[in-house]
Amino acid sequence: METEAKKLVTIADNAAAKLREYIKREPTASTGLRIMAEKDYRGCIRYGLEIDNAPTDNDIIAEENGIKIYLDSTIVDDVRGAKIEYLKSARAFKITNLAYECGPGCESKCECP
Repeated sequence: METEAKKLVTIADNAAAKLREYIKREPTASTGLRIMAEKDYRGCIRYGLEIDNAPTDNDIIAEENGIKIYLDSTIVDDVRGAKIEYLKSARAFKITNLAYECGPGCESKCECP
């Protein structure tokens, strides 16, 4: 299901520039950034990013700072308002302002790092 979503995620200028470098290496016009969420064995949600060549049937499709964003419709509320930055010193991307930094159901005794 391809649905254009309103601004869900902010991509900082430096992150967008670095993502464009990675996307140029991919051969398709539909190449974009996939935001993923997965529970670990403690029930904590781990978020990740990867370059993907196409959306799936269950994806919400958005665009921010010239970057296509694909995310499964089940995690839209988790990532709404998130910000993606590129940390040059660490050579890594960082996602902040997530709805669940630790995961749904985690309480003060959560052991998620």
